[in-house]
Amino acid sequence: MKIVYQLLSIVVLIDVTGAKPPQRVSFVETLTKILCDNIPDFWRLGQSYLSGKLLKEVCSDIEL
Repeated sequence: MKIVYQLLSIVVLIDVTGAKPPQRVSFVETLTKILCDNIPDFWRLGQSYLSGKLLKEVCSDIEL
């Protein structure tokens, strides 16, 4: 929680001063946006995998 508070403080400071954010802050912001945009898809994918809906049936008619 302390890290989040520090990052928010940096972002607020950047907004007030108009300075360019540090590279680590930009990385965390970008990563957070990507994860937030894709969490619903990852959740559905995980639920489908765990329920067995992603498994393919093996065709038993194939001769070897």
